[in-house]
Amino acid sequence: MLDRLGRGAARHHWWVIGAWLVIAVLVGVAAKASGGTTRDSFSIPGAPSDEALQLFMENAPALAAPGAVAVFHTPDGKVTDPANQAAIEASLANLAKVPTVSSVSNPFQVNAALLAMDHGQPLSDPVPGTDIPLDRLLASPISDDGAYAMANLVFTEDFDAIPKDVVPRMQQAVTPAAQAKVSTAFGGEVVDALNTDDTGISAHADLIGLALAVIILLVALGSVTGMAVPLVNALFSLLVSSMAVVILESRFEIGSIAPVIATTIGLGVGIDYSLFIVSRYRQNLGQGMTVQEAVGNAIATSGSSVLFAAITVCIALVGLFVIGIPYITWLGVVAALYVAVTVCSALTLLPAVLGLLGRRIDALRLPWHKPAEEETDEAMRASFSARWAGAIARRPAIFTVVSLVVLLGLAYPLLRIDLGMPDDATAPAGSTQRIAFDQQTEAFGPGSTGPLLLVVQLAGGGSTAPASSGTTGPGTTAPGATTPTTAAATPTTAAAGGPTTSVPTSASTPGTATNASAACGSGSPTAVTPTQPQEQALLALGGALLNTPGVTRVTPVGVCGEVFVLAVTPSTGPSEGATKDLVNTLRATVIPKALNGTAIAPTSVFVGGQTAILIDLVAQVQARILWFIGLVLLLAFTLLMMVFRSLYVPLNAAIMNLLSIGAALGLLVAVFQLGWGASLIGVNQRIAIVAVVPVMMFAVLFGLSMDYEVFLLSRIREEYDRSGDSREAVVAGLGHTARVITAAALIMISVFGFSAVNPAEAVKMIGFGMAAAVLIDATIVRMMLVPASMELVGKACWWFPSWLDRLLPRISLEGGEGEGRGEGEGRDGSAAPDGATPAADRG
Repeated sequence: MLDRLGRGAARHHWWVIGAWLVIAVLVGVAAKASGGTTRDSFSIPGAPSDEALQLFMENAPALAAPGAVAVFHTPDGKVTDPANQAAIEASLANLAKVPTVSSVSNPFQVNAALLAMDHGQPLSDPVPGTDIPLDRLLASPISDDGAYAMANLVFTEDFDAIPKDVVPRMQQAVTPAAQAKVSTAFGGEVVDALNTDDTGISAHADLIGLALAVIILLVALGSVTGMAVPLVNALFSLLVSSMAVVILESRFEIGSIAPVIATTIGLGVGIDYSLFIVSRYRQNLGQGMTVQEAVGNAIATSGSSVLFAAITVCIALVGLFVIGIPYITWLGVVAALYVAVTVCSALTLLPAVLGLLGRRIDALRLPWHKPAEEETDEAMRASFSARWAGAIARRPAIFTVVSLVVLLGLAYPLLRIDLGMPDDATAPAGSTQRIAFDQQTEAFGPGSTGPLLLVVQLAGGGSTAPASSGTTGPGTTAPGATTPTTAAATPTTAAAGGPTTSVPTSASTPGTATNASAACGSGSPTAVTPTQPQEQALLALGGALLNTPGVTRVTPVGVCGEVFVLAVTPSTGPSEGATKDLVNTLRATVIPKALNGTAIAPTSVFVGGQTAILIDLVAQVQARILWFIGLVLLLAFTLLMMVFRSLYVPLNAAIMNLLSIGAALGLLVAVFQLGWGASLIGVNQRIAIVAVVPVMMFAVLFGLSMDYEVFLLSRIREEYDRSGDSREAVVAGLGHTARVITAAALIMISVFGFSAVNPAEAVKMIGFGMAAAVLIDATIVRMMLVPASMELVGKACWWFPSWLDRLLPRISLEGGEGEGRGEGEGRDGSAAPDGATPAADRG
């Protein structure tokens, strides 16, 4: 079928090319009309933090709206000095005028209210009638030394409405403060999502990778025309895929990192797939085939390998749904879409272009490169790759042992992997969000950058209202985002134990809104009135929280609709292990013990906020990753059995892929987490491995390594069907494919490697890890371990039980030249291994 597809596309090349151009235009028009854009929204269905998020969406719109924080700092004097305060308040007034900013808190008004409430005494004094210091309930947005002031910005509830240039507008708005020599740094989810401009080499990483790919293609294919064909096909596929994703973005919540990662994957596989097909096409021309025969055979052989590899990649990527996190699921779906469009283009548009060019594929040939007619089997046998394959065949045990030792040594650091999610502590040095994070930590403590939000249901039972599309809630931001708490307190009982204390509406956590409507949002339903037993339960809960080690502050936000909200400030930062332990302790021990037997059921209290959501995300990945790996391995094993009619080949492929991925992840841990040579790629501190990276790397790399595996094994299978000699098949198969696999790997390394300079931690990790994995896979695994292990096993590689052969459907990688032999015989009449399925029966 693929042979006919290739011949037909080559014969009717103008029709095929025209059809693809029409598709591109239609998709482009639809994309422009859709107005789709990415939305960074984290949710973990069923997790406590997601229950809290849904309650926020229904009862406290302002707490669910996108936010940002402004940190003002004066190196001399205090922010409360008249000139400084006037400049900051003028800046706050300007910030309130920035499009889509719905409210801006005034730290001076909040601080004045707190001081008036405590009669000008230090906030460390106890609340009257209790032993609880006031600053454990209410925090001033002005630091104790007076050098810092913090204000909170709340944006419209629709994240998509925020202008892309909002950060420059915010920076322009604080000009009065700058003129008074008061610096301003911005943090929070809005800044993290929109202040992502690359700098230096990272701004040109894609172009540099593309330039290196051009050079590698020139060397591999030997002509300008040959180089241009794979490159143009890959770029055209990227264009169509990118426009198709914009359409999806208008209907679904797709994270901003998804198109970035998918583009890198699409570019890499697009060039690789085209390179495999073009290389086989040139070989066919050298063997005297006509243009249409050469195209048909190239699509039937290399094209079928490409198709199978792409199916494997897509299965692995779509299999990310097993993780159970929509954000990660869409990462896989978008990347799979790019791969699917790329392989469709490689199997239809590429043969049409080859049919159009004909033998001009070698036009503008480099003077030292051999034309296709001279690349004969005899020349292949004299090549370095054939001699290398012969050396492996002579000493397979040595190569096997050496390869395994190297791979296991590289994988060893994986035992120390620590999964996490980045926050602004790992943002690029000098960025406004990193400065804001550092200053906020210094002035108000590390926990202030990631407070926990406790949501207590007072009435109406469990809320399961879904989050509205396009709305970003607490903690529903891109990796690295921080969400300051927007928490104004309504009059309520705040003290835990002792007499009831009324908390004024002006009191809030640092940088928060200053009235109840701002805290809950104008769209909040009418607030319910807690019953007296519920108030007593809230008092008990507040006391238990304040007495929990690791809790710095418990701030009552107030009643919003049918829920009561508390902001809990940890003593540690969002990404620290102690904060994770605190969240688990609150859920498992503190809340159940405090509310057991009260008017509020422990199951009606949910710990939410960005910090809790990221903790839940990491826990979900850890709980599901083995299921995901098992599913992908099972599906790939089954597909490989169908294709190669062998038990050893799929088992060997699974083990080899796990070894290469394990080695790459071990290297990733060594560099990013342990700091070995991290400064070489711009990582100046040790950071945990972003939780989504291992699953994304496994999904992509399993497919890509299967790409090389299928391309190599299908050629070895073809040579084995031709000769019946296992050693000759391995040597000839490796000799024919080594140069192409090496070139394809170098292209992948170029494309992925320069992603490692991207300032975003997830992109940097994936780029570095993928480049390392491709290097390991294409050298140690495919060029050493696979052929060596196959040589050790010999003809048993192709043993397949007859009963299983009858049970499983057949998938043929077309184009083998062994059809028509006598049953059980190789081309030279040698018998196939006992129990093996005859090649003639494999179609």
